[in-house]
Amino acid sequence: MRTKPSDSSRICLELISIEGSSTTAKATTRRPSPITMRPSRLESDFGDAYDARGAAEERKSEYVKAIADYNEAIRLYPTYALSYNNLAWLLAVCPDADVRNGAKAVEYAKRACMLSKWKLPIILDTLAAGLC
Repeated sequence: MRTKPSDSSRICLELISIEGSSTTAKATTRRPSPITMRPSRLESDFGDAYDARGAAEERKSEYVKAIADYNEAIRLYPTYALSYNNLAWLLAVCPDADVRNGAKAVEYAKRACMLSKWKLPIILDTLAAGLC
């Protein structure tokens, strides 16, 4: 069973509201997250939710968690160019030198470029950042 677009939007909005809390764990204790519940419906429906949570974690400087969520988003939704782009950008410009990885950034950015048919400037910009 696939989720309706309104379900995905609700999940993303819920994840964005979690971003403002001091910890993700605190926010998820109020009720189970669709990400942690492993619902019976196709998990690919939640790829965008992992991507959104990765972005929230990146903004909180929780880079290892962000990378894990971006990777899960890619696993669940392997044709979504923006998840590859988000991971590539983090790997290219992360302020934490232990996380930064230019070679991996270029690899993910090239995949994002191919998926977007080399038409999105934001993704080309990420590729350029990885090459610097």
